[in-house]
Amino acid sequence: MINFRTIKMKSLKLFLFVYLLAPLLLIGQTTQFQQRSDRDQLISKGSEWKYLDDGSDQGTAWQSEDFDDNGWSAGPAQLGFGDGDESTVLNNDSYITFYFRKTFQVDSPDQSSNLAINLLRDDGAVIYINGEEVVRSNMPDGTITYTTLSAATVGDDENDYHLSIFPSSVLKSGENTIAVEIHQASTTSSDVSFEMEMDFVEVSLFRKAPYLLYTGENIEMLLIWQLHETKVCDVVWGTDETYSLGSTTTEEYGDSHQHKITFTDLSPGTKYFYKITVDDSDIKTGSFFSGASDSEEKVSFYAYGDTRTYPKDHDLVAEKIMEDIAANPETQTFIVSSGDFVADGNNEADWDEQFFDPQYENIQQLLSHLPYVAAIGNHEGQGLLFEKYFPYPMFSTSRYYYSFDYGPFHFISIDQYTSYSVGSTQYNWLVNDLESSDKDWKIFIFHEPGWSAGGHDNNMQVQEVIQPLCITYGVQLVITGHNHYYSRADVDGVMHITTGGGGAPLYNVNSGNDNIVIAEKAHHYCKIELSENILNFSAIRKNGTVIETFEVNMSKPPETGFIADTTEIIFGGSVNFTDITTNYPTSWLWAFEGGEPATSTLQNPTVVYNSPGIYNVVLYTENEAGSDMLRKSEMITVFDPSGINPGSANDDGLKVSNYPNPLTETTTVNYTIVDKSEVTLCVYDLHGEIVDVLVNKTQQKGNYSLKWDASNVSSGTYIFKLQTDSQTVVQKFIIK
Repeated sequence: MINFRTIKMKSLKLFLFVYLLAPLLLIGQTTQFQQRSDRDQLISKGSEWKYLDDGSDQGTAWQSEDFDDNGWSAGPAQLGFGDGDESTVLNNDSYITFYFRKTFQVDSPDQSSNLAINLLRDDGAVIYINGEEVVRSNMPDGTITYTTLSAATVGDDENDYHLSIFPSSVLKSGENTIAVEIHQASTTSSDVSFEMEMDFVEVSLFRKAPYLLYTGENIEMLLIWQLHETKVCDVVWGTDETYSLGSTTTEEYGDSHQHKITFTDLSPGTKYFYKITVDDSDIKTGSFFSGASDSEEKVSFYAYGDTRTYPKDHDLVAEKIMEDIAANPETQTFIVSSGDFVADGNNEADWDEQFFDPQYENIQQLLSHLPYVAAIGNHEGQGLLFEKYFPYPMFSTSRYYYSFDYGPFHFISIDQYTSYSVGSTQYNWLVNDLESSDKDWKIFIFHEPGWSAGGHDNNMQVQEVIQPLCITYGVQLVITGHNHYYSRADVDGVMHITTGGGGAPLYNVNSGNDNIVIAEKAHHYCKIELSENILNFSAIRKNGTVIETFEVNMSKPPETGFIADTTEIIFGGSVNFTDITTNYPTSWLWAFEGGEPATSTLQNPTVVYNSPGIYNVVLYTENEAGSDMLRKSEMITVFDPSGINPGSANDDGLKVSNYPNPLTETTTVNYTIVDKSEVTLCVYDLHGEIVDVLVNKTQQKGNYSLKWDASNVSSGTYIFKLQTDSQTVVQKFIIK
């Protein structure tokens, strides 16, 4: 049995968490005790309790066995107000704390090492037996007083029962006393509820049942589990349930009874089964598929995020994923999580009660059959427990960013809580990683989205740093969470997915926000399937219905397109070209007439033009489906500031000049038009930006003169540019 003597009294709250129970308990979201044939439960639902509902400060004396509660009221559970399902209605007068006491008889307190309490509490509760604290549920750490508020509002789980396991050593033979205090989340709360049942129970040695992590290698798989005490475990595995391929024993590592094994030398794309045995009787089993082969072109995986706070909803999502795997066994590959596994990632209690809670059977099945690929979220806090439970060997630094290949995909998981600004260590790693990848399909995974449909605002660093990398290196898909709903933003052909509906409380959506294609307030998961170079993406609600499907098709030839940040420069200046080709090109070949370099294979090159003239630009693109070419004639105009017309050497034709030059505040501009034409006369700075428009109209042939007030223009060198239907001329001038 579990050696509880190693647990300090102040750590008894660690036993609030739900452990996987033997057949004494029926597992479910609202756990029920199985009726014992030899005796009644220690405390049953509907039992009578003494209670105090006057808002008074009872200090700590009320918790003890010898406290005199004769002046308290009495009534059967459920006790509370505001919901209409109470057997005993309490006083509703904006009190924070309500007190309950009960005595019960125990003939043989040593008949089992453990007790289980199944607790309904709205909002928080602390439970004492014979004056000793045994359960703290939805309450803060530290000293509890009659003014202490609960840790959170229970919300949608106000009718759920919360199962806690703790040592039965708190009991004594004969009469025992249990004392419970229920705390509200605020003085304006509309309801309060209390009911519980308690009995002896046998528990599993597993604190966290086995769960799978993908190591980034298709011939490996990492399996981790955690026990309640120091034990040696026997592990067997194979390609069927005879487990004939291998066997070993494991010993704990670290300081909290964790075990792990890395299965190696696996055959890619093969299903394996495993079994873990402790003390010859406590057994856990599971299965997985090893990673896809490097040449595999047909791959699927799942994605979701923000599973925190409400494991009941997470369990419903997990149930649908497992049903999908049962119907489509080839999809048992891996699942991507965009972070926020638990509400407080620095708190061991949340990991036990929310993500690894054994009473939620579907989550347990998911963990033991589908390897996780995880990004860190803001609720993971400092990340120490995230790293403890997700110790990926791909972590290349002391922080939590990494990448790996899976079949035709390259995945990059970004740590948004470590700098990724341009020039940072993580940014430089990102650029190098993307440049080194030869995969056609690239996917980013991180927590906070660049384009929001409500809830948290747009993450501008994603827009300014990550999105340009997506364009430059051909990233097709970005998977994020943080906002608790499903949404998709299409930004220059890059699909930004927010999948934050894994179980957390949902946010309202605004589908009219910039770049948002669709948004829905729903718990859900995503399924991604790649076949014949077409990626099919589905977002699926927790009831199995579909939110949307879309495809990203790389089986079509590219349709070449490009733009430039300017098309008119002074000679010696540079132009930044941006590829906007659709259908995901994989290679680029540019030709720049009059430019340096004259050719480039970069997706988004920068070109210097050293000679005045008007020049063509050509871009040729390719992908696996084909190729395309686009020529833009006379795209770039390069001026000589001395006034030489790059389009014509006719000095007796179109002309522009000014006096005085240099000027201080005003100048007279003279110009000549050789034929009736649409005429524009503009002032430019040396960056090619328009400073002022002096003429923009139809004019007849002739000589013209105008005065220009430059008093509001900074000193420096500028250009007059005179343009007609057929000619262009420029003239440099200086403002002192």
